[in-house]
Amino acid sequence: ARRASGQVALGLKIAACGFAGALLVNFAWGFVQFKDNLWEHEWIYKTADWAFFAVWVVVPIGLAVANWRERRELAIAIVVVSLLTWPPPVLAKAMYSWMPEGKSSYVIDGALRMVRFGLFLVGFAKVPQVGAVIDRVAAASGLRLAATSLWVRVIAAISLVLLTLMLVAGRGSQGGLELFKLATFTALIINIIAFMQFGVGALRTARGSVADLGRWPFVISGAISLWAAGVTLGQMPWLYRMLYKGGSSSFGSDNAMQYAQALAVAMPILITGGVALLAVAIAGFGARSGNEDLRSQAQAKGAGFVTLTLVSLAIQQWMIPEAMKKATSAGGFMMLSVLAAVASLFAIVMMAKLLRNGAEAIEAEPGLPPASVVSDGT
Repeated sequence: ARRASGQVALGLKIAACGFAGALLVNFAWGFVQFKDNLWEHEWIYKTADWAFFAVWVVVPIGLAVANWRERRELAIAIVVVSLLTWPPPVLAKAMYSWMPEGKSSYVIDGALRMVRFGLFLVGFAKVPQVGAVIDRVAAASGLRLAATSLWVRVIAAISLVLLTLMLVAGRGSQGGLELFKLATFTALIINIIAFMQFGVGALRTARGSVADLGRWPFVISGAISLWAAGVTLGQMPWLYRMLYKGGSSSFGSDNAMQYAQALAVAMPILITGGVALLAVAIAGFGARSGNEDLRSQAQAKGAGFVTLTLVSLAIQQWMIPEAMKKATSAGGFMMLSVLAAVASLFAIVMMAKLLRNGAEAIEAEPGLPPASVVSDGT
């Protein structure tokens, strides 16, 4: 909004207020769900439904205001599609009464959200802009913040793996089990913070407007990471119930398990794709700026990151459950757990190093020539 003026700036400010309000409501709702027997207070659900609708409807309104003069059809489409994919609570039940229950409903709901967010991105992309101001410091700072978030995830993952191995070696002692529960829940909170850090860092890099680097890979990657933070935050109360209460009377353990496992495969794949976009962008930056070392490094590390992450995901989602069904000892489980963790950690470390090197390359780009004092001969 600082680079726009008039009606465009007003629209962007309205949309930004909508996003900020949605973030606050999402956090508040996440903590409210820790309350037991929440189903006994129907007014809380109704209030939450209207609060979510009220803040999210502000975003398409802001985008419509920003695009109204030059792209009126797009402005109308943004508002209409947003209302169809997230109607007012009084109409939602009638419009989506056909939706199935369980995991299928979560997948359909996620697809509708992606449609809406995709249209939001199009709306932001089409907003009339004045000439972009290149800010290499901001771009490099964003990459460093994203790299820091990956190192935070590494520390959390290593701690959780070590505690898991200690629990298995201790044959499930009560003290070890309680420590494992605490570590699992703490790791979830750390991942939420890391996802938010990564998203903010990617968007800060996009705001830097470095021509050879590109903007949209960072916008998309940042949006995916912030979405992942929201999804993980939504899973937090149900994970707490599974770990410490085995579900509750208001939300049975089977339903809690289904909710916590919703998008268990789709979300890691989207996150992997979002992070891989940064490797592609950095490789392109290296090629366009003549930095062949950075280009080759980005290509190699990007391919390695995707490969190792998918291997880790396959082990966690398919091989470990099968091993737990068939194995008579903990040896198979421990071996597969270590393999999955090592693959994931190597992938994250590679990307963290690449983002750090990318930040250094951005800052090392030549700027204005140094000034010199010329004598006038007097």
